[in-house]
Amino acid sequence: MAQSPEESISTLGTRLRQARHHAGLTMRQLATDVGVSQPFVSQIETDKAKPSVATLTLLAQRLGISVDTLVSWEPLGREIAISRPSDPGVLHLTEMPNATVRWLARDAPNVEMIEIRSAVTRRAWRSKPRSHAGTEVIYIVGGKLTVELEGHEPKTLQEGDSVCFDSGRMHCWRYEGHDPVTLVCTMISASR
Repeated sequence: MAQSPEESISTLGTRLRQARHHAGLTMRQLATDVGVSQPFVSQIETDKAKPSVATLTLLAQRLGISVDTLVSWEPLGREIAISRPSDPGVLHLTEMPNATVRWLARDAPNVEMIEIRSAVTRRAWRSKPRSHAGTEVIYIVGGKLTVELEGHEPKTLQEGDSVCFDSGRMHCWRYEGHDPVTLVCTMISASR
């Protein structure tokens, strides 16, 4: 069902609360199912906390919706959708110090596209291993990033490199912390 323009500009917290109610879950049940505290879910729903992309993914999976549904507007019948740097939807990743995420593809059927920028940091990090339905494409705009994919040797990618894989396999990203890294990650699903 299409949302009205007034409803479409609701916050992440409002959308999370609506999806949780629709699923018939209490905050405590949702928190337990995704491995976070009930107060943290409450803070997200009241827009006092910003979850990591990993937590958003878990929340969306548990609620049976896409991450895009939680963080961006529903389609409003437009033939094209433009994302600008000033648009809402910039996230900060707890698992990636000094990194920001910006949604590049909104309202695109079966596609979620994000840009991740990590500032120079001396701290290395490794994302939590995860899997999700679909295909993932990573393009390195600048810097270096290592992709670990179940059943394969780790692959270090640098500026201009890209990798495409079945994201149903367990995978994670590793950053050594020497130079800033900027990447575009596209997640393609069979249906949303």
